[in-house]
Amino acid sequence: MVFVALAGAWSTAAAAQLMLTPIVGAYVPTGNVYEQSGTIGTARQGTSFAFGGRLMFSASGRLGIEVGATYAPSKVEIVTTTTVSRSAHLWLGQLRLVYVLNSEWAPINIYVAGGAGVVSRGGDAYEGVTGLTDLTGNLALGALFRVGSAYRIRLEVEDYLYRTEMTFPSGETSGSRFQNDFVFTFGLSIPLG
Repeated sequence: MVFVALAGAWSTAAAAQLMLTPIVGAYVPTGNVYEQSGTIGTARQGTSFAFGGRLMFSASGRLGIEVGATYAPSKVEIVTTTTVSRSAHLWLGQLRLVYVLNSEWAPINIYVAGGAGVVSRGGDAYEGVTGLTDLTGNLALGALFRVGSAYRIRLEVEDYLYRTEMTFPSGETSGSRFQNDFVFTFGLSIPLG
C-alpha cells in the first residue's frame, strides 16, 4: 500500500512543471480613474509600456495555478480648469487558474485564465490621496507557441475588473467608479527544474 502511494506521488511530481515567464507589453485603461466637478476634476491614467513576470505551477499538462506581477510607469492626465500631466505608476498582480483548451501536445496551446488580482497606484499624481489599492477580478486569454521541446512563446490579453474610490487631502471622495483595464503581453516561458 505504501509503495502504491509513493509511486503515485512520484508520477505526479514527475509530471509537474514550473514555468517562469518574463513579460513585456502595454497597459491600456479604458476609462477615467475619477470624475469630480470642482477643484478635483477628472483624472485619466495613460496607456503605457508594462513589464513583469509570471510563475506557473502545473501538475497536469492542461491545468495550472499562476501568480504574477506587472509594473506600468503610466502618467496621469488631470483636468480641472487646466490640463496637467503628472508622473505616476501602477503595480498589477494576480493569482489565477490557467486552463489549456486544446491538447497539451499541440504546437499552439490556447488557454483561458481567471482569478483574483490587485491594482495599486502611486507617484506624484496621487500625492496625499488614499484608497489607491483595489482588489480586482482577473480574466485572460492567451496562446503558447512551442519553441523546441521545452520553451514557449506566450501572447496574452488580460482584463482587470474593479472599482476605485479615492479620498483626497481636502477630505472629498471620488465616489465609486468601475474600471476595466487591459494588459497586452508577450513573453518567453522558461521551465525551471
